[in-house]
Amino acid sequence: MNVYKYLGRIASECFLRDLTIRFSQPKALNDPFELSPEFYGESCDLNGQTRFKTKYELSDGPSVFKDYILPIQKVYKERLMVDMKLQIEQLNSVLGVLCLTQDTHPLPRNSLMWAHYGESHSGIAIKFKSGCEFLADAHDVNYVKFRPVINAKVFHDHPIISIGDLFFKSDSWKYENEIRISKRLVDCINKNIKDSFGYDIYVHDISPEVLDCIYIGANASASLKELALEFNMKTGIDVIYLAVGSSQYSLIPCSFNSRKGYGEMIGHILSIHKESQELL
Repeated sequence: MNVYKYLGRIASECFLRDLTIRFSQPKALNDPFELSPEFYGESCDLNGQTRFKTKYELSDGPSVFKDYILPIQKVYKERLMVDMKLQIEQLNSVLGVLCLTQDTHPLPRNSLMWAHYGESHSGIAIKFKSGCEFLADAHDVNYVKFRPVINAKVFHDHPIISIGDLFFKSDSWKYENEIRISKRLVDCINKNIKDSFGYDIYVHDISPEVLDCIYIGANASASLKELALEFNMKTGIDVIYLAVGSSQYSLIPCSFNSRKGYGEMIGHILSIHKESQELL
């Protein structure tokens, strides 16, 4: 499975220039339901509590929530709804999340991802090396038709919970095929600037060792392409420029910057074309 990160213009410029990438607070993500399953519990199980302080493990760990999911019809009126606002506020102050996309295709050809996160194909897509250490602690996102309802007894039974257990999203987001990496904000760099919604921007360094190649969007500006060339010269990471194909809804590699031999890189591009055709 290939893993990509789609970036818009400004984020692409920052990455190509500084080799940093943003880890966003959950409240800064574009889904208002982030980290918000519904929690209910019997009063006898909760000792009357409706608020909990819980420790979350950031590395990938076994799911415990799956054993506590309640069928919607079993959420009785006498159950207490647990207030998650305190926990969410705590997580927003300490947690940074990097959202990545999985794809079986050898090219980042997800049109919706390019449109939404690549700003209409004007940014870049980063391809990570398969099995690299950077991806080792990535959590899957669970796509569900209904918002999960979870027995709050889980907080009594498990004092430490994997953060990945909170990564539920509506199945309307399924096209993202998302995995996530989480870091503490104190381990990130605060840029002391805010995004368009007023949230602080935190970034983290990315080692060239974990990068496979960089794809430049079909509508990228000349200045971004120039940055991509400088990036290749500085890091040696292959840069592949995409264009709109003449058939189907296809994206094709049209040129590249690489330190590999010309014949080797052309062979690589041709193999991508061949595999792309087989997957159409």
